[in-house]
Amino acid sequence: MTEGPAAAPAEAVLPSALRGLDLTDIRTRSRKDGKIYIYARGGTGWLRAEARGDRLLEVQTDGAGLPQPLIETLLPAAVRAEPRLAEIARLTEIDLDDDGEISVEGFAADGMRIEIEFSRDGTLKDFERERDDRRSLSEAAAREKLVALGYTDIGFMERGGRHVTALATNPYGDTVEVRLDDQGRVERERLWQN
Repeated sequence: MTEGPAAAPAEAVLPSALRGLDLTDIRTRSRKDGKIYIYARGGTGWLRAEARGDRLLEVQTDGAGLPQPLIETLLPAAVRAEPRLAEIARLTEIDLDDDGEISVEGFAADGMRIEIEFSRDGTLKDFERERDDRRSLSEAAAREKLVALGYTDIGFMERGGRHVTALATNPYGDTVEVRLDDQGRVERERLWQN
């Protein structure tokens, strides 16, 4: 039996679903409960993932959307065939719950935010479409504020309702998760250790 090519050293720590996506700047952190948090740069932006062993639990992107090969790997055919999924022009998050439920989030072509939940067998459970009215800073404004505060190497960025969280290097040279409130003030900074 012939084995495929060995994974690059940084890629070797990734769950198999993330391998082969040409990810760079791979950063991982393990927790005592067995979860692994992963940040990596892809072709269209940063990717954030949670895994337990080789099982991917959640993946999201701050770029143009999740790579199609990853979507096809993570979503069963019944979910991919759901007509409402086609309304999502930019799929930004897939969450695979321990009980088998699947949640996806993204944005329609008109900018509306869409969330869809499926049962384990791919049956539609919930569909929500709403205007994206988060009051947090825009990504550009948050990046500008972080630079002004002395942060560099600003990577993955996630907008919440009233905050923005980013992976960056602080003025001391530490890789951290930093959270800004809706006024651009640092709410929290947590050391990120590989």
